[in-house]
Amino acid sequence: MELNIESVERSFILSASSATERDEWLEAIAKAIDDYTKKKITFISSRSQEEAEGVVDTGAPLGSKAPIWIPDLRATMCMICTCEFTLTWRRHHCRACGRVVCQA
Repeated sequence: MELNIESVERSFILSASSATERDEWLEAIAKAIDDYTKKKITFISSRSQEEAEGVVDTGAPLGSKAPIWIPDLRATMCMICTCEFTLTWRRHHCRACGRVVCQA
């Protein structure tokens, strides 16, 4: 069971050993979000500030948030050109999207 967490500063994958553990993670995250939202109500909404400044979220352009890196062991070939990795043909992680790619 895996859960992707994506944000501007850091993105990562949480792995749960069971569905129960995954559900506990989701409940804890939902509670933290709810607590944050309740506290935020007392402040000026950042969304209305963005709208006043003319900034509207149109999705996540490449490089706008930290990527989730694909673990090395999950990639046996380049995720772009499909060449196989070897001892001399090494894996590299794209800093913008997190894909595992070759030097080409």
